[in-house]
Amino acid sequence: MELPTTIAPIPGDPTTIRTRASRYARTADAILDSVSGLRTAIAETRNHRSDALDVLAENATAVADKLATLENRYRVASDALGDFATDLETAQAQAAPIVEEQSDAQAQLTYANGRIREFERQRLSITDPTEMIDLNQQLIRMHSRASTHQGTLSSAQTRFNTILETLRQSGRNAASRFETATNGDGLNDSFLDNVLGWVQENAEILKAIRQALQVITAVLSVLSFVFPVLAPFALAAGLLTAGLSLLLAAAGEISWVDFALDVLAVATLGVGAIASRGVGQVVNLMRANRLAVVSNALPQASARGFAAASRLVTNQFDNVLSGALTTVKTPIPGLSLGQNSPAFLRRAVELITAKGGSNADFLRLLQNPTVTGSNATIEALTALGQTHRFTQQLATGTNLVFQQADATLGERLPALLDALPDGLTDNVVGDALNGASDWYNDNVHQASTWRVGS
Repeated sequence: MELPTTIAPIPGDPTTIRTRASRYARTADAILDSVSGLRTAIAETRNHRSDALDVLAENATAVADKLATLENRYRVASDALGDFATDLETAQAQAAPIVEEQSDAQAQLTYANGRIREFERQRLSITDPTEMIDLNQQLIRMHSRASTHQGTLSSAQTRFNTILETLRQSGRNAASRFETATNGDGLNDSFLDNVLGWVQENAEILKAIRQALQVITAVLSVLSFVFPVLAPFALAAGLLTAGLSLLLAAAGEISWVDFALDVLAVATLGVGAIASRGVGQVVNLMRANRLAVVSNALPQASARGFAAASRLVTNQFDNVLSGALTTVKTPIPGLSLGQNSPAFLRRAVELITAKGGSNADFLRLLQNPTVTGSNATIEALTALGQTHRFTQQLATGTNLVFQQADATLGERLPALLDALPDGLTDNVVGDALNGASDWYNDNVHQASTWRVGS
């Protein structure tokens, strides 16, 4: 309902509003009768011994409680609409005489202004002093009448604005009463409630999708060491995982700790990618610096000679790379790949161990004394590369520590203690491990598992 800004009849039908209020009241009465009938039926089940009736009584009790809450919602809506209908009717009754008063005053003001314009035109052609005096007196009276009617209009508008504001406040009060009743009755029916309800209904499927995305993110992260083009896809998969975790955590299906760990994985993946690019830039700068050193050693070189020097540096660098592949340590302690191992396998192990092609190239340059030497520029680039590599290691290590700590305390340790015989766990060490796991699950996982809006 849109209220007018200037004086006019106030729209709205109090009778229609009261009719709807009566419907809400009848609905509330019907709900109340249903609650009474349910509670009577629940009381009668106590005279019978039956597990089925006990379950029915338990469910009926929950339904009766919900219906009682719903009855209050309809009752409040009925009362709020009824009060607003009364206020609307009162406002319309108060505004009606103001509308008539405004209409009459406006007509009188229009007449007075018309006479004033007519007298002013006559005054331009009158030469007789007596007639001029008489005309001026009539003009004064008309101006006085116009001023009086203008004041009446202003007063009427002020009183009309007061009526409108009172009616608006009545509408706000009715809406506030209804909102308070709906928000405080525990019946979840907002858009957010509907979304979270859908998440809860499909939680098992969404959890399976989340686990699959976590595996995809991990695989793409490892493959991006060998194929950097996959890094954006790994980051995208991590973002999807974090988004799905947010929905599940908001619905109370997983702990907010799980969501935080997924966000941490995305953050460290991004930091690692940035650091990896930084190391790659350092590698290129070190190669360029080595080229400059060779060029300075050949001052007589022409453009053709410079190209030869460039090839010389590139060949030296490639020789360093191939030489470093003679023995490569694998991620498994105590194992290594010899020179006779397939080159692609040794290269893959090196990339995974160094966590990236740029890291592997940087470490080769760093370990080659013919490249590093004592040149100040090379030393500065080496320090810069070490900083980037440390940043990547710190990001990866931070993510690994938190992920493994959560998995160990939350899942692995309880499973291990349950699988071991009681004789091995019934001691001080077993009690301490059990206590640590219980504390973590109770004070971290369960304490941070709650539904948004609950």
